[in-house]
Amino acid sequence: MKYRSEIDGLRALAVLPVILFHAGFKFFAGGFVGVDVFFVISGYLITSILIVEIEREKFSLVNFYERRARRILPALVFVIVLCMPVAWLTMTVDSFKEFSHSIIAVSLFASNILFWRESGYFEAAAEEKPLLHTWSLAVEEQYYLIFPLLLMFAWRQGFKRERLFLLIAFIAAMSLLACEWGYRNSPSANFYLAPFRGWELLAGSLAAFIVQKHGVRSNNVAASIGLIMVLYATFFFDSFVPFPSFYTLVPVIGVVLIVLFADTKTLVGRLLSLRLFVGIGLISYSAYLWHQPIFAFTRILSVEEPSHGLMLSLSLLTMLLAYGSWKYVETPFRFKDKISRKSIFTYSCLSLIGFIVIGASSATFSTKLNPGRFNTLNSFQISEASRSNTVLREESWRLVRQHNENELWFDLDKNHENALIIGNSHSKDLYNVLVHSKYNDSGFSFARYGTQISSVQDNFIEFRHLPNFVHADTIILASRYDLNDIASLEFVIEKIIDSGKGVILVNNIHEFPEYRTRSWTLAEFIAYDVRDDMSINSNDALAYRINAEYFNAYSAGNMAERKDSIGTVKEINEAIDLIAKKFPEVTLLDRMDYVCKPALKQCSGVNQSLEKLFYDYGHHTLAGAKYFGEEVGRINWLEP
Repeated sequence: MKYRSEIDGLRALAVLPVILFHAGFKFFAGGFVGVDVFFVISGYLITSILIVEIEREKFSLVNFYERRARRILPALVFVIVLCMPVAWLTMTVDSFKEFSHSIIAVSLFASNILFWRESGYFEAAAEEKPLLHTWSLAVEEQYYLIFPLLLMFAWRQGFKRERLFLLIAFIAAMSLLACEWGYRNSPSANFYLAPFRGWELLAGSLAAFIVQKHGVRSNNVAASIGLIMVLYATFFFDSFVPFPSFYTLVPVIGVVLIVLFADTKTLVGRLLSLRLFVGIGLISYSAYLWHQPIFAFTRILSVEEPSHGLMLSLSLLTMLLAYGSWKYVETPFRFKDKISRKSIFTYSCLSLIGFIVIGASSATFSTKLNPGRFNTLNSFQISEASRSNTVLREESWRLVRQHNENELWFDLDKNHENALIIGNSHSKDLYNVLVHSKYNDSGFSFARYGTQISSVQDNFIEFRHLPNFVHADTIILASRYDLNDIASLEFVIEKIIDSGKGVILVNNIHEFPEYRTRSWTLAEFIAYDVRDDMSINSNDALAYRINAEYFNAYSAGNMAERKDSIGTVKEINEAIDLIAKKFPEVTLLDRMDYVCKPALKQCSGVNQSLEKLFYDYGHHTLAGAKYFGEEVGRINWLEP
């Protein structure tokens, strides 16, 4: 296959945005599309080789996997080996156990499956997972395992180029449709698993068939459109764009256009063939391998989010390390005269088996290995009762998970006012508070249904037949609303009122600052910050200081920086206030009324035993639910 310098330049266009996106530079809000660029390039290059070898009857699976092993494994093994002692030195027991599991998964080419299974509400901060980025390698490796076999089988069944092209196009279309379905119904699986991502690699495969038949058709306009599409996705996509989905067609088609129409005669081809871009492209694989561990370990060791200056310096360090591993690790393994086929397979097998053994042993004996002993942040606690926020988060769900939300929770034999609380995870918090308050089983009964408010509008016909809705006297809307929910809120309130039920609308809670990549609450940060303050000499003094800082954050409007919600708390609450005024039947309540005591200049972040009342920016722990349950009763919160 003829070498194309512009393809190496295109790799630079993939890896740099990924690195700068993970470094936290908002200008590269869509830098994650670099992975999709890599997928298309991989599909193109691998298929270009396979087509020629299969047609000439020179294809060998052994040769193919040897080339893949030489290309992928040396640098990957090198990076993991260096990560292991750093992980042991810096990570908590739970995080080290997760890291050990990820080593096993990488060795089995299944890290995408592991991170899919770990993903969701209870996963640790993704920014602190050193091997998270290997999910994309696993997708490619699974493609390498299946795609050559598919081509060989189809070829032997009489499929020549045209029919192979149509077969691959059909499979790609099915994968794309599955992807569009997946982001709506199973977004985590859609992000990580190969069936939902395969169409991106296959888009590159289709481009390979076209180039093999017609060559690269030099076209400045088409190539420029392709580059613009990739750059548009890089700079204008963000975390609110459904991804992957049909939106992913923008960068994918952009790459395909560059592959088909950009050669050194075009402006785009000449630009991508510049020595700087080609050089970065050559070390792009090593750069991709290095960046996530470097960023993750830095964040593990940091109390606050690392500064942009530090992250830029680490990005430059990534490129220096990438050059070193490309020159001294990647390159030597590519030459058969230096390292034989037998040696590469032997080294690969021993490395992977060794990782599986080490990973399994580390996961099993993680507590005895005492990881994190040289990271004082990991052992810091504000009290003996202080537990992992991940554990506290999971514990907070136990009450609602004792019930099936599609079945009746109310005891109809009791003459109570039945209140159904509707919303996302914050409706769980309010349910926990109210069942620990004086209202529970004393005039009121409570049930909860978890959903986004916007989804209630989309499914109201089915929703109104839920047993708890049918038998509810009052509906309490308590969620972490975003602008999509606000657009649906008037419709939902009108339908509830038309159903003859009362409506209580609860504002968004204040979102307190978080630290250490969202693994520390404000309480933990304050306790750590004043650890050497001799005036803080008792639990009461520390609790007072923490709760005073919670009040300061609330009164100053100092909030967590979050990327997973549309609209600020202030914007949302102002919109909710306006909607509530349109409906005289609606009671508007504010959760901050039971969290804060303005006269004392205190907002409750911990109790007097220093138990955390929040496990993140605004979700209550069970201790918090009990504490705030008493406050709700004391101030007669449900009876404003």
